Amino acid sequence: MGYFASREELETELVAFLDAFLASPDGERASAAAAGEQNATVLLRLVNPGAAVSIDLRAGTVSLDPVEDPVVEIELDADALHDILLERLDAVQISRLYETERVHFSGPPEHLAAFIALAGSLQPYYPASLSERGRQDLLATPAPPTKVAWGSPEDVLNPRKVIGKRRPWQRPARVRAPAADR
Repeated sequence: MGYFASREELETELVAFLDAFLASPDGERASAAAAGEQNATVLLRLVNPGAAVSIDLRAGTVSLDPVEDPVVEIELDADALHDILLERLDAVQISRLYETERVHFSGPPEHLAAFIALAGSLQPYYPASLSERGRQDLLATPAPPTKVAWGSPEDVLNPRKVIGKRRPWQRPARVRAPAADR
């Protein structure tokens, strides 16, 4: 069972946290930075439970109606987002979300980079919103395990079987052109 009992509970917490951010000086700065953009919408799709939240940074609004053509679209597990916003995942765990295809990003690279930069100022509003709303149950959820071996016990004991080999959960290796063709 995940951290959120229902889609409605997840949506309520996300909207409360995002509204608090957008009403803050940090949110006002994000809206001002997005003012010159034709489209400054982010569609956040969550899985387990399923929910979709649209954020229009230019207008400074949050909606439960998915926007038609967002500039950035992010899809990830609701529990993973919760752990990221509570700063419970380290860089390796976040990388593993991507490698195991549990998080997907789409949009122009410059907009993705801007959203990643925005995430730093957005993060503190999530635990503050949960605390303000009396959601100690969500603040007290157990952190995911760290330092978990990604392979079998045999792989851990014999690193030569792991080094330089792609794991089943990794994406296929890129095919590089021969040096003469570069």
